[in-house]
Amino acid sequence: MSYMYTNNVGYSEDVNATIGKFDKPISVIIEDETDLCRKREGFDKAIYNVATSDSFAESYFLENELGILSAVSEGEAGIELSSKELYKQYVEHTEFKGDCFINKTLIEDSNRNEIAKRVRKLIRSYWMTRNEFAQRGLFEAENPTMQFAGKTFKLTTPDGLPLFHKLHPFMNGNAFQSNVFYHIHEGSVDSGVMESLLSALAILGRQMLTEDGKPRGFCFNTIYIPSNRWALEAAIRRVIGTQNINGYSSNNVGIMSGGWKLVVLPLWTSSTDKFIIGSDEANRNDCGSMFYDRTPFQVTRNDQFDINDNVLIHGRARMSLVHNNYKHFMLCHIVDYDSSYEYEEKATKIEL
Repeated sequence: MSYMYTNNVGYSEDVNATIGKFDKPISVIIEDETDLCRKREGFDKAIYNVATSDSFAESYFLENELGILSAVSEGEAGIELSSKELYKQYVEHTEFKGDCFINKTLIEDSNRNEIAKRVRKLIRSYWMTRNEFAQRGLFEAENPTMQFAGKTFKLTTPDGLPLFHKLHPFMNGNAFQSNVFYHIHEGSVDSGVMESLLSALAILGRQMLTEDGKPRGFCFNTIYIPSNRWALEAAIRRVIGTQNINGYSSNNVGIMSGGWKLVVLPLWTSSTDKFIIGSDEANRNDCGSMFYDRTPFQVTRNDQFDINDNVLIHGRARMSLVHNNYKHFMLCHIVDYDSSYEYEEKATKIEL
């Protein structure tokens, strides 16, 4: 992820000279804070395929597979392989903007610390926006849309349904499959329940069917959880971080160890236990969930003091996200008996 810093020419040479001495320091501050935020954050890359774009919008198609090659004798021609467009998805890149002001007094007094603090805050605002956009685009995707930064964003896949849905069509709409599930469990989640649930979901993910009805065979390797469900997090950590099965001798190998990575989404809070699993391989293969940088973050300084003796520092970027498939993510709710009826219509039940 890159950034750009430019300044607009004002009307006064004295003003330009006064402010101009901060050009290099501001540029260095922007670069330094961008590097720090990139290392500290990065939920876009933990969830999406991140790409650049030079288009006004992006179009994606959900198609069936080409099928298998034909076995031929020497010199014979192979059969023509073709796929059929089933659904189409279209997303426009959205413009995000924000401004901060530096007062003339700070510039006259060469108050570098305060000037640096305000510029750093603007950079952090961009990264806060980017990471909230990325996180909410995943954990709110049981809904067809989300409200963010004053606009409405689609969270649907090309079939028109939310990313997480019980009845995604395939086989030309003649069959349906789910990527949202629920399991009934009373009391706190323990490592035994989590190990069984992860095993069951991993198998369901591996058996997710193509548009032609054949198993895809992708392995799921990432777990996303809310930040406020400590019992759930502890149980998952015990399962995926223990080389031996919990409660058994060292001869019983923990097959989950080393096969999963855990991502805690700070902005995701929940009153119930739930988690998402994902397949990085399937996500890359399908261009499943995409995060686009259409225009890198641009910081522009206006050299002209306004009526309040402020200098404007303007930030601008264009980006978008889109889910082009649903088969690389699966959502699971863990519920008690009293509330299980709420999930019967919107999720598929898992029995262990």
